[in-house]
Amino acid sequence: MFDKNSTYVALLVEGEPLMERVSYIGKDVAEKLNALLKNEGYPGSVDLLVVDLSGNMLVERLRYSELENALESTFSLISACSSITKSFVQGDVTECIVHGTKGYVVAVEAGPAILIAAGIPEHQLGLMLQRLRGTAKKISSLLQESVGRTTI
Repeated sequence: MFDKNSTYVALLVEGEPLMERVSYIGKDVAEKLNALLKNEGYPGSVDLLVVDLSGNMLVERLRYSELENALESTFSLISACSSITKSFVQGDVTECIVHGTKGYVVAVEAGPAILIAAGIPEHQLGLMLQRLRGTAKKISSLLQESVGRTTI
């Protein structure tokens, strides 16, 4: 099921899987995606997820250190991902902005994936959308380069 170069991203509670909405990607691809999210310098108050077109998580950068808050945030995002990815797969949508109780959720097409950011304050929405578009292009390029070498 796993090879030594694969990464399995999962949320565990007391050692038991809590969520199965994850995707298998090569370890080098996961490391590059994580480095990209880190180097883009997004505020710590914003959650970032990269999901495949089925809504399965490839990589994440969540803002919460407390498990309860992280779970609440993650389940909200995963639920949103499921709805968002259906629209992206149909080809009708390339960007999506949703106003949530804890700020805006923005999803931007990133080639064979979707970049999702949550917790964006209204006054930063325009600037963050521009930044997310740029990051999505970088993610798309990275994933396109990896297609021949790694299964996404």
